[in-house]
Amino acid sequence: MQVEDIISDAQSNGYGKTKMVDFFTHSRGDGPIGGELTGGNAEHKYNLSNQTRRLMDSFQMTLEGWAEIDFNFANESSLAVYHGCKTNRFASNFIGITNVHYVAFMEDLQ
Repeated sequence: MQVEDIISDAQSNGYGKTKMVDFFTHSRGDGPIGGELTGGNAEHKYNLSNQTRRLMDSFQMTLEGWAEIDFNFANESSLAVYHGCKTNRFASNFIGITNVHYVAFMEDLQ
C-alpha cells in the first residue's frame, strides 16, 4: 500500500493530520534501504543508482522521490523518527525536504 492510499483511507475514516511516523531501517546517505528495486526497476527516475551509478544504491530512493511523498504532517507537532544504523544524515535531510516539524534518530553505535 502506498503512503497516499493510507492517508486517503485515514481521512475517509475521520482521522486528521499525521503526528508521527517511524522508520525502522538500515540506511545510507539518501535514506532507508529497501528490499526491492526503487520504482520496480533500475531506470526509475527516483532510483538513487541513476544519480550515483552504484549498483548498491538501487534499493534507495532519491531525496527528490522522498520530497514527492505527501505524508500529511501536522504543521507544528509532527515527528519523524528513524531507528537504525546510519540514519542521522537522512533524518537531517528529511526535515529539509518535507514539512515535518521535528526529526529524531536512534542508531546502534556498536
